[in-house]
Amino acid sequence: EDILQLLCASAEKLHMVEEHEAAISVLGNFCTDPNCIVQLTNSENVVRVLVTVANNIDYEPEIQFVACDALATMAMWLQRLARGGSVPEGFSFEPLPTLKSTGYMRY
Repeated sequence: EDILQLLCASAEKLHMVEEHEAAISVLGNFCTDPNCIVQLTNSENVVRVLVTVANNIDYEPEIQFVACDALATMAMWLQRLARGGSVPEGFSFEPLPTLKSTGYMRY
């Protein structure tokens, strides 16, 4: 198993408070590094675990805050990466975020 899978497994252990607090804190720290964003989003469990922790009232509010902050930071890095990309021919340029859905007509 890689380190991200181990951290995700530890983050879900509600009965081991210190272990899940440490794991979520490490994931939160990884989210602050733009060089980690690809690995974090490509991992099977990181986003799922952060969303689960953020929405599960069995976790301490401080830990839920760390998970929410990690998700927000990941979203910021993804938006920054998206801004750096080029718009393919045939698509209109729209500044991010547009809050406009392209829906099924996209393809």
